[in-house]
Amino acid sequence: MKYSYIIANGENENELRIKESAELDKGILSPVFEETLNRTQIEAAQNDEVALLSAIRTPSFYPARNCALKLAEAVRTFLQTGGKEPVEIAFDDLDYLSKIKIEREAILDDIDTAVEIDDLLEDDIEDESFLEENDIKTISSPPSLRVADDDDALLTDDEDK
Repeated sequence: MKYSYIIANGENENELRIKESAELDKGILSPVFEETLNRTQIEAAQNDEVALLSAIRTPSFYPARNCALKLAEAVRTFLQTGGKEPVEIAFDDLDYLSKIKIEREAILDDIDTAVEIDDLLEDDIEDESFLEENDIKTISSPPSLRVADDDDALLTDDEDK
């Protein structure tokens, strides 16, 4: 799905707005959500990626990590330019998913060529010194447990009276 985010100033000086639009119909971006953030918190967190991601994400606005990283970079750009002009970014999660698929296929190809299962099942043991019979010792069993012959321990409350 394709997304568009616009980072702009809010109505007050201490507000920063992120407007999210998504391609719900082919070729048409529809407004989906708008989040107002505390500008002071965002500015304080802009030099720390983890803190900035935490400041951008809220209980009602929680973009995926790859999208949140792009948003964080756009927020930094917005703040560095003084916040006079809105910053817009586009995000297509299909690009991200196809990149993951390509990486996964490359990893699976490497695994297939690296180790053949038949090679793992062969008995090519050259050093058999670990198989010497003298190394195995008889294991003695631990002493058995005894149950107390005390009949008083078996009495219930009714029998005590």
